[in-house]
Amino acid sequence: MKKILYLECYAGISGDMTVAALLDLGVDRNLIDRAVESIRPLVSGFDVVIKRVQKAGIDACDFDVVLDSAHENHDHDMAYLHGHDHGNTDGGAHDHGHVHAEHSHVHGDGHHDHGQEAHHHHVHRGMAEITEILKNAKLTDSARELALRIFEILAAAEAKAHNKPVSEVHFHEVGAVDSIVDIMSAAVCMDAIKEKYRITDVVISELYEGHGSVRCQHGILPVPVPATAKIMETYGLPVHFMEQQGEFVTPTGAAIAAAVRTRDKLPQKFKVAALGIGAGKRNYEKASLLRAMILEELSEKKDVIYKLESNIDDCSGEAFGYLTQRLFDAGARDVFYTPVYMKKNRPAYQLNVICDRENISILEQIIFDETTTIGVRRVEMERTVLSREKRAADTSLGKLAVKVCGGRIYPEYESLAAVCREKGIPYLDTYNRVYAELNQERQRNRKISTVVFDLDGTLLDTLEDLKNAVNYALDFCAMPKRTLDEVRRFVGNGVKKLMIRAVPDGEDNPDFEKAFDAFKQYYGEHCNDTTRAYDGIPELLETLKNSGYTLAIVSNKIDSAVQDLNNRYFPQVDVAIGDREHLQRKPHPDSVNLALKELGKIREEAVYIGDSDVDLATARNAGLPCISVLWGFRDREFLVEQGAETFVEQPMEIVDVLKQMNL
Repeated sequence: MKKILYLECYAGISGDMTVAALLDLGVDRNLIDRAVESIRPLVSGFDVVIKRVQKAGIDACDFDVVLDSAHENHDHDMAYLHGHDHGNTDGGAHDHGHVHAEHSHVHGDGHHDHGQEAHHHHVHRGMAEITEILKNAKLTDSARELALRIFEILAAAEAKAHNKPVSEVHFHEVGAVDSIVDIMSAAVCMDAIKEKYRITDVVISELYEGHGSVRCQHGILPVPVPATAKIMETYGLPVHFMEQQGEFVTPTGAAIAAAVRTRDKLPQKFKVAALGIGAGKRNYEKASLLRAMILEELSEKKDVIYKLESNIDDCSGEAFGYLTQRLFDAGARDVFYTPVYMKKNRPAYQLNVICDRENISILEQIIFDETTTIGVRRVEMERTVLSREKRAADTSLGKLAVKVCGGRIYPEYESLAAVCREKGIPYLDTYNRVYAELNQERQRNRKISTVVFDLDGTLLDTLEDLKNAVNYALDFCAMPKRTLDEVRRFVGNGVKKLMIRAVPDGEDNPDFEKAFDAFKQYYGEHCNDTTRAYDGIPELLETLKNSGYTLAIVSNKIDSAVQDLNNRYFPQVDVAIGDREHLQRKPHPDSVNLALKELGKIREEAVYIGDSDVDLATARNAGLPCISVLWGFRDREFLVEQGAETFVEQPMEIVDVLKQMNL
């Protein structure tokens, strides 16, 4: 299962926010402490404080590089950043929001105009000095490489923004103490997170940036500042400008995003395995929070193929036969023809060619060369595929080429056909014999690890509430009421089928919809009046769960009701599937197949448990063995007539049956 690190930059990104978010994901702070202590001989005047803070009521991690007075650079001085009391010559009050002013500023050699900061003794470090610091730091090789990469991105951006060679760029704020510690710590954390979670990709969201301007070393600059804008441009980082004023994306944050991003989009389906939140230093209307998530990709393997098609009404069968062979020789995955009628009622064939993208041009040219068509339609198609492997296997007929797919082993046609021709034996009988040989070990080793339950009549006793709702609706429409035994016989195919059976003349009754609406309203309000889990069911589910089984529920009830009942009564169940728009109802196997897919199981590992003829048919259609319970809506005699073979009278008997099936 692929694991992805996702940085959600909906309130911007900065160096310290990144470090804090990754620490909150579980990075060992001792790794940072070790790295920080190792650079103190070359970088001094700071302490690192890691603490919990509240931002907009949200608990978050805060990573703070605290500078002494000699190294203070106004990175978090709102008055300085907004132009107050620091030599602001225009006299205006600049209300520019700011998140961590980690700006780098280029200075030509010998020219260091610090303006109001001339009384501080900042060290101007270039790439050579930065490289020396990182070379002496206690870092893994990959963390050191990443830290250097981030600084290189910043240096290149500054050089382009100020039209200076990279060799002449000297960092001021970014080369300052807090920025060195931020970038090095971010590299340490990123390296540790990748190792801890086995990260395969890093996805960065759109960078949400403010607008307006911010005070930097060289005066008031527009947001995003030149270095940030240049990084966004160079690396194609997606950006979204917000209505809020202020700088939310710092050059260091943009450089980190550019350095670590490996993938543009999130997978279509995933689950969040871990979450970390890092806090910024400014309090704005939009809280400066960076979320880091570990995502586990859940989507099945997919690939994209193309279909080429053309309707042709004036080619001979010989031409089509020759065309087919040429297309296969040129790389087509499949070629087939469909009879169609074209304009003027002309019988024709639709040519269909399945191919990979790289073969489209040559295959289209073959179609134009070998047929009379004047056009080819092209369709991109996504498909879901099982993993496949080709190999050789020993059989009673000798060594054969086989294909392993979805846990099954199939003999390859050409290999088996050659043996049949050589020995003069029928192909079909030989195929069945060889298939059984190849898969007998798999069948012998199969273990039931998943139990799929029906809901009503199997886990839940809902009969009394259903009877009350039916009789409320019938009485509301002046129709005769039904007994409990009658309702017992009517259930099993969903509530609409229940009411069709309960209402005289079913759907042909002019008051059927009125009765059905009354039933749904009453049952929605009273579905849990007497409904309860059958005696012994909670203990059964707990025992199965503790024994390592995965559990699922499939039902023809509407999905929202199934989810509510599952949450209320059966917390042990892993997946619950109710009636959904895109699923066919039981006894069609759609709901069972979806449950197995969500659990990551195959049918050979599963058993179905139910109480009715519908459940028996569902199990057969899904290819699962079925255990029939005798405490539900149908009796043994009826179930035997429907083909039931395995019965239990008490819930805990299921445990013994499963043990026997796994012997």
